[in-house]
Amino acid sequence: MEAKRFLKVLLLPASLCALVACTSIEVKTTPYPGLQKLAATDPDKVEILRAAPARAHDKLGEIQIDSSNDPAPPLVDLATTLQEEAAKLGADAVVIMDYREMTISDPKAGTPPPANAPNITIHRALAIAIKYR
Repeated sequence: MEAKRFLKVLLLPASLCALVACTSIEVKTTPYPGLQKLAATDPDKVEILRAAPARAHDKLGEIQIDSSNDPAPPLVDLATTLQEEAAKLGADAVVIMDYREMTISDPKAGTPPPANAPNITIHRALAIAIKYR
């Protein structure tokens, strides 16, 4: 019984590290030029919208997220990342402009990839951070 418990304690962190190592989320935030730098907002209060709101607002910048793990990270992780990046710009909301999945040959397979090269799926989101007037 003690050996099983020891293995669980030892293997659980190793498994989590392996899982994290497989996850890759890259973020590119591009503030629009000429805008006054705003104080950061609370990420938990940043709204996620599928279309531009009717309410008057200013566009602060673009956020692009690329996730290159398979299977995709939960949408909650991507949403949280969008909220955190938008909050850094001082945004009240983030409008998702585009979301797509692309399947490509694993870049580690070489160029040109062999016929049996594994494929990876890239999940890309493009959003615009906005501040309500």
